[in-house]
Amino acid sequence: PVETTLDRITGEAHIMIPELNTDMYLYNFRNLPYYRIIANLSGVSDMMIPTGGSAYKSPYYSYCDPEKGVYESEWIPTLGVQPALDIPLQYPMEENPVPEEMTMLLCVGIEFGKMGVGNIPMAVKYAGSGKIVRVG
Repeated sequence: PVETTLDRITGEAHIMIPELNTDMYLYNFRNLPYYRIIANLSGVSDMMIPTGGSAYKSPYYSYCDPEKGVYESEWIPTLGVQPALDIPLQYPMEENPVPEEMTMLLCVGIEFGKMGVGNIPMAVKYAGSGKIVRVG
C-alpha cells in the first residue's frame, strides 16, 4: 500500500512506497524490462461561473515547480525487489501562494521502458498508468 501526506498550508507532500517484490505486485503485461516511478505535486484552479456570466471560467492557471514538485526515479529492473521509496515534493508557496480557489493534486504514476539507442532505457508508449492519490 502506498502512503501519502499532503499539507496545503506548507505546500509539502510525501509519497511512501514500501519495499516491492515485483514478481508479486507489479503488473507488467507487456513484459518490459524496466520501469520508473513518477510523482507530481501541483495546483489546479477550480472552475467558476463569473457573476452575470453563463460560461465556466478558470481564474488561475495550474502551477507546479519543475524542480521540487516533480519526481522521476531512475529506471528500475522489473525483476526482483525494489527498495522502499520516500518521495518528498514541495509546492513553491513563496512564489505562488495557494488561493482558496486552487486545489492541490498529488499524483503518482508508473512508466515502463525498454532498452533504446546507446543502451539507455527509454519509455514505451501506452505502457504505464497514473493516479491522483490525494487532493487538498
